[in-house]
Amino acid sequence: MTSGRVLDIDDADLSFENDINEMEFAMNAMKEDAVENIGDLTADDVENINDITVDGEKDSTNMTEVLRRRFFWPWIMRWKQCAVYKGTASPAQYLYLHGQCRHIQSWGTIRNWYGRNVYRTISQSVMNSCRKGAPIRPGAYLARGDRSHPVYAIYNGRKHHIVSARTMSRCRFNWGKVRVVRQRDVDRIRTGRSISA
Repeated sequence: MTSGRVLDIDDADLSFENDINEMEFAMNAMKEDAVENIGDLTADDVENINDITVDGEKDSTNMTEVLRRRFFWPWIMRWKQCAVYKGTASPAQYLYLHGQCRHIQSWGTIRNWYGRNVYRTISQSVMNSCRKGAPIRPGAYLARGDRSHPVYAIYNGRKHHIVSARTMSRCRFNWGKVRVVRQRDVDRIRTGRSISA
């Protein structure tokens, strides 16, 4: 996270107590900076969000400190479509799909989709903050019909088309785990939302 915009605001000698317009300007500038610099944030930023200092010392009465805490927090974690995450305090693994974290309830699913663990470990508090979706129940697998090429992630009673080889790679699905099944068996499975990454 770059601090140029914050330092500019700190050095501007703004009178937050006397002029509400200056305070709104500072808040908007900091919100824009947070959005512009989201790609520069690291896992250390997540861990150290409560250790932000002003001029090397904590000062909870400083208005810019309050603004930093208020506006940077929502943009700290950038979830990646189709990535698997695990918190530091729990063995539960979650697939981030379509804006929600979905608990993978079975090691069998990990084996059937990836062949091994592919999760990224993140802070437990950040993991807990992810909006949870319907869990992925046991029995999930990858498959395609014997008379067609589309590959599907089949889980929770539906088939979800994996739209491209690039998505297979980004989702870290294992090509060697794709089952070839009778076409009519694939066709009978209800169609769910496609997976793209």
